[in-house]
Amino acid sequence: MILKNLKSIFVLIGVLSIAAISTNSVFSSQAVVSDNEFSTGTWQIEPPATARVVINEVYYDVAPNKGGDGAVANPDEWIELYNAGDADVNLKDWTIADNTTTRTINANHIIAAGSYALIAKDSSTWSLYWSVPSGVEIINLGQSIGNGLANAGDRVILTDDLGNLVDQMSYGSDAFAFSPACINVLEGHSLERSPAGFDTGSAADFVDQSTPTPGS
Repeated sequence: MILKNLKSIFVLIGVLSIAAISTNSVFSSQAVVSDNEFSTGTWQIEPPATARVVINEVYYDVAPNKGGDGAVANPDEWIELYNAGDADVNLKDWTIADNTTTRTINANHIIAAGSYALIAKDSSTWSLYWSVPSGVEIINLGQSIGNGLANAGDRVILTDDLGNLVDQMSYGSDAFAFSPACINVLEGHSLERSPAGFDTGSAADFVDQSTPTPGS
């Protein structure tokens, strides 16, 4: 009888293992045999790993020692993305837009879970004016972000390769994404989520960062 019970338990464990693999779930506790009866634990369904990319920091009012501002053709403005999810994601064919112009990320750029990506016109923004931590994904648009982020107020809109809205924010005089919008910060400051990835869908997620921190 004991051998028969043990055989039944092994069959049950095999079935549960197959079910766990096919449903991305786990079975907690163990099967317990007592007086020819057995009891089991409980199922815990684990959601599949997903990416959750947010616009984490926006540097739009460029300080004189950090390159060109919106008055030049391709200013040294930048945007930091953060993947607050638990899966990597390829940003190829994602778009970034302001209130008038949309730019497309044309190359493969993987942003790992818990990691950052930086978007600017080209690599000179980083080689000349900023120190970026190793491992940060650098995305060069080859032109300005939108038509250049306006210092008085603008919006930043991120969509995926299928055209789905991923994240958006607005600041200053632009209340498109947030109403009220994020505050308009001083020249050389940035607007940054605090903590990284914090997202309640409001301007309160962003703080005035007097010392911008691209890639961290």
